[in-house]
Order: sequence, then C-alpha cells, then structure tokens
Amino acid sequence: MNIFMRYIRAGGCGIFGLSCLFTIFAIASATIVLTNWWLGRWSNSERIRYGSTSNCSSNKPSPISTMSNEEWFKERDIFFYVLFGKYYSYRIL
Repeated sequence: MNIFMRYIRAGGCGIFGLSCLFTIFAIASATIVLTNWWLGRWSNSERIRYGSTSNCSSNKPSPISTMSNEEWFKERDIFFYVLFGKYYSYRIL
C-alpha cells in the first residue's frame, strides 16, 4: 500500500485527484450503459412497430403497433431527442 500511495503522490494529484478521476470514470461508464439501454429500448420499439404481428408472449396488441403514423413519428422523435439531450426543448416547441 505504501508503494501505491507514493506512486499517487508522485503524480501530483493526491487522493483528491484520484477520487475525482474515479468519479469521472464512473459517470462516463454509467452514461454509456444508459445510452446502450436507451438504444435497445428504441430499437425494440421499432421491432414492435414494423415487426411481425404474431407475438408469442400475449395476444394483447402493443400500444406501439396500434398507433397512427403521426403518433408513431412523434414517439420516435422523442426517442431521438432524449438520446441527444434535446427532449425538453422539443416538448416546449
């Protein structure tokens, strides 16, 4: 442990700098995970909308498959704007 502490101090950033670096890494990793989750949700919605009509899990149709084209385009745009952080400005317009 002594060697690691000397190595950290030699870097000039100390424990505070190391904890900041770890926090930034954690935030970046969480952002990547959430982005991948959101893209998966978006692509699953596209599959439901344009995929086959047979659904093995239930006989009840999904709200996505019963939307009109105009409603679907608005829903799809929301997926896009949320992904790029523009959702709130889109909702205001």
